Amino acid sequence: MKTAIVLGLALGSCCGPAAADTLLTYTRESPEIVMPSGHTRGGREAVRILVGEKRVRLEEGNRLTILRQDEKKLYLVGAWNEKKHEETHRDPDGKVRTEKWSGPAAGVAAYPVDLHKELPAETYAAVFGDPPAPPLTARSKATGKTRKIGRWTASEQRIDLVDSSGQAQDSAVVWTTAELPDVHLALVHELRTSLAALSPRPQRLLLAQEIEKLPGVPVRIEVDREELMGRMHTTLELQSVAEKAATEADYLPPTEAEKRDFLSEYLSVYHDL
Repeated sequence: MKTAIVLGLALGSCCGPAAADTLLTYTRESPEIVMPSGHTRGGREAVRILVGEKRVRLEEGNRLTILRQDEKKLYLVGAWNEKKHEETHRDPDGKVRTEKWSGPAAGVAAYPVDLHKELPAETYAAVFGDPPAPPLTARSKATGKTRKIGRWTASEQRIDLVDSSGQAQDSAVVWTTAELPDVHLALVHELRTSLAALSPRPQRLLLAQEIEKLPGVPVRIEVDREELMGRMHTTLELQSVAEKAATEADYLPPTEAEKRDFLSEYLSVYHDL
């Protein structure tokens, strides 16, 4: 899918008005699971993409990503919509337990991101594997089916990823429409492929690249993929497209966000992808 995100100018000009940008609002549904980091992922959640000239903002749950193509920066922000606070609980055995929430934390890397430079060699090898996984091949075809997705008439495309032995890996059913204008779609796609390239699973990047090649605008994407916990099915469906009078602050991390190195944010926020 053609996607992108942007962020990061000086705080001094963060409040000035800007030309109307485009806000894409999606609903994503996936199995609810607890990741190795302890984060709960999945279920039903809203995904919002705000895209303007050479900048994109992506909100997914408590994770915020901002791509500033104009400044050649990529921001990763964890717990972006949470405040620093403490919560006290009483366990069933009567013990009082206090949990501390640190609030948002932001890391930034030069864009395009070179993980060979951003991550220590031993970390890169541990995350991506040494040697790397064997290459995959994508097979795409139009099925000829059409249906209404929200307000739009869409056509079905199927993508299958297979390994060198012909064994099927991830697959996707993508519904695209010609009824939507080109709302900075090249930039939106750049964001998607940039995030997919951060994942230790090469299937993510190849699938993002194949979706970008499809004609029209994707309005529904159904992905089946193999994970450590089994076969996973995720659906992303477009709900609305609207103009938004964005400001510079929309393309910056929260002002209260703790500044952290990119490696810390990558491992805590994106290694779960």
